[in-house]
Parts: sequence; C-alpha cells; structure tokens
Amino acid sequence: MTNAKPLKQGVLKGKRVLVTGGAGFLGSHLCDRLMDLGANVCLARIPRCAACPLAALCPSRGKTFPPERKQGPFEGSFRQRRARALRAVAAGPRRLDELDADAVAALARDGLVSVADGVAELPP
Repeated sequence: MTNAKPLKQGVLKGKRVLVTGGAGFLGSHLCDRLMDLGANVCLARIPRCAACPLAALCPSRGKTFPPERKQGPFEGSFRQRRARALRAVAAGPRRLDELDADAVAALARDGLVSVADGVAELPP
C-alpha cells in the first residue's frame, strides 16, 4: 500500500521534462503519462529543437545523448533464432526436431509457444 495521491491532469502544465530512455517501451509510456499531466517532454536521444516551443529556454538545446546501452546486431543473434522459431510455429504446429530447441524453450518460458507431445504451437 502506498500513501501517494493521484495527480490531476494539468498538474505539470508548462513544466519541462527531459527524459532519457523515453523512446523505449517503459520510457514511452512514462512520456505519455507526463504529457497527460501537462508536461512538455523532450526525448534526450531524439530532440526536436526546431519544433519545440520551449527551445529558446532549454538548457539541453542542440545537445544529443548517446544510448544508455548499445543493442547487439540482430544477424546471427539468439533474438534472430527466436524470431525464426516463432515464425515457423506461427505458420502452424511444428515438431520439435524441426526447430531450434533452445529458441523454442525460451519462447515457451515466455509463454509465446506451447509444447506438448514433441510439438510446438501457438498457445490457445
């Protein structure tokens, strides 16, 4: 249980917020909520200073910031192997011996495929 009180729409009206990581899944949802509360949001990695009504007052104007972590290449990665296995299963049930066993196991742990009797398929 928390003692936090809900914020009212517009409570941040006119406030400037610089968000790092705002282009990712969680950050983008945070930005949406901040804008719902009236804040002007700037994403540090992809600023749009030319279109920003607060650019003249912004201490970060014209600056860009590197990503917090660099994502590895997709080609040859485990992500690519998972994607191939998921596409194959999405096309129809497949025998496990036709698929990448490690990739299927990871997909099953994430709930993206169901495995029973040596066959992988999409969950119901």
